[in-house]
Amino acid sequence: MDWPARTMSRTEAADGLSCVADVRLSLGAGGLFWVMGLARSLPVWLVQTHWAMVEDPFYLREAALVRCLAGQPDAPAEDCRTAVLDMCHAWRKAQREWCLESHPNLYWSAERSLEAVLPKDGGRGLTELCDALAAGLDRRRARAPDAVDALADCARDALALGAALSGTRPAILITTLGPGEREPALARCLDEADIPCCRLGPDGWARRLDAALAPALVHAGLAAPLAAGTLRLAGLQVVAPRAFVPAAMEENDGGRDRLAWNAAEDDDEAGLWDGAAAACWGVQCAA
Repeated sequence: MDWPARTMSRTEAADGLSCVADVRLSLGAGGLFWVMGLARSLPVWLVQTHWAMVEDPFYLREAALVRCLAGQPDAPAEDCRTAVLDMCHAWRKAQREWCLESHPNLYWSAERSLEAVLPKDGGRGLTELCDALAAGLDRRRARAPDAVDALADCARDALALGAALSGTRPAILITTLGPGEREPALARCLDEADIPCCRLGPDGWARRLDAALAPALVHAGLAAPLAAGTLRLAGLQVVAPRAFVPAAMEENDGGRDRLAWNAAEDDDEAGLWDGAAAACWGVQCAA
């Protein structure tokens, strides 16, 4: 089974953007194909918890998690679990047969640096920075270290990755909206951490952000289900200025600990989120 590896030219692509696929997109209905479609035109990152759930069905015992991933909050949990397991199987098969580790524009973070797939021209130190940002977010949300909540873990990892990537290039998190949802669950995670997250209306900046994403959505095939209303997407951009300097030091760190200068050295990863802010919006198709 072959997957077309065509990528858009720099002028065709969403200029300079990268994308973080929340697990609600990557493990939802059609998630594999939407992610691979987006990777035709811009760098797409999978969060750490994506592969953890693909490879270990233990996570899918949580009824709230499988209902959320399936986008059917009122459906029987077993039906939702079956749908998500099918998508996990598709990802495992794709990894074997499509050699995803070397697929253009597809990257992911991991618990250990050696398991991460990073761009050849960057990404050194990203795992450590993501870990510090994730720990800081948990601290700001007052989550117990031994708390078991896969949905909270997914949100934390997606936001940490988005903030880490934004230190080097614009990164937009893309997630799905379930029935009746008016804003992404990721925004509520930021609320809990006392990080300002502006909900954008359909005009102004939201329209500009939609225009920046539009070429990638069209080439991924996502414009059609968006227009038909069979799929609802939300975008979110989060920036943490204190994560910018470690990212900028990547090329000239001389082998030093890139986080040694900042809050992480004092065991205060929460400080990495000082001054952070975010904005989210419902992705719209232009009429």
